[in-house]
Amino acid sequence: MVLNHKTIPIPIVLIGFSFVVELLANTVSFFTLTIAKYLFWIGMSIAGFLIFLDLTALFHTFVNEHFTTAIKKVKQHQQLIQEERKKIEKLIKIEMSDTEALRDHLEELDASKFSAEALLPYLAEWHRHYGEVHHALLQENHDLIMEEVKSLQLEKRKLEASEEKIENDKRTTFLEQTQDQSYVYTENLTEQQQQLLSLAEFEKTYQWDIIEKCSKEMMIKSKHHEGVSHVYLVGAIKNYLKENNVPVETYDTKLPDLIFNVDGQEWAIEVETGSLYRKNQKALKEKVETNNRKYPQRWFFVVTNKHLTPKYNTFGDTVDRNSVIEKINTIIHTP
Repeated sequence: MVLNHKTIPIPIVLIGFSFVVELLANTVSFFTLTIAKYLFWIGMSIAGFLIFLDLTALFHTFVNEHFTTAIKKVKQHQQLIQEERKKIEKLIKIEMSDTEALRDHLEELDASKFSAEALLPYLAEWHRHYGEVHHALLQENHDLIMEEVKSLQLEKRKLEASEEKIENDKRTTFLEQTQDQSYVYTENLTEQQQQLLSLAEFEKTYQWDIIEKCSKEMMIKSKHHEGVSHVYLVGAIKNYLKENNVPVETYDTKLPDLIFNVDGQEWAIEVETGSLYRKNQKALKEKVETNNRKYPQRWFFVVTNKHLTPKYNTFGDTVDRNSVIEKINTIIHTP
């Protein structure tokens, strides 16, 4: 409250008029000194009262600006409580379904700091709302995780199916490449490839390598009527002839095991393991007679064991497996 400037002229006028009355008291009959005094003191009283009011207003303003009373503190505290409660009501009434919004809201709830007095009326509702938001976010995260898991499982199945197809293709290609081979060196095979060959009736064994002149591990295609040594030796001779561009055919019938062509003439090779010599020499003699008739001076025995050489020599030209390459070279490279 400040002094109203509209009321200031009143005491001034009264005091000024009292001086006029005092001057005119001797000339004007109804102007007396008593009236002048009354006017003067009335003006002074009004002026003093106005000054008092103004000072009181100034004092009140000063106290309000520089000193906090207990009542003001209570009012300010109540105002703060009301503001906090409005914020609390706003927070617990928010509804949202978006995962990002839920996460932001939960962070806002965690970051909120309210006085116990402001929170007390909403305490149960606050904890219920906080629990619902937390549960909803967990559910959202769980759903997202489950979707991600399903997606990963689907990708895994696709990848496994793709890898399985690739592996199947590799196995198929490998089996196609080896189906016409009578033997395969194990040093060039993986464990899986060896298992595949075993399923395809290949047998793992050691044989004397006719090229490198040493014993080597290999897998040989089994044949019911022939041993693995016989199968290897026929296959190895055939491969050597083909590598030297010599036409060659192999037979499982009564014909010789190998027939190859050099300069238009057919040559025959009989691979023997000693079984026919021991069990049926009559059949052996018939085979010799047939070969002498069809391939005169152009056929020979190859025995799998050097100790069989003298025995078969009585029936025809014979070399052991260690000497067969040299024998073949004398034929195919003779001018």
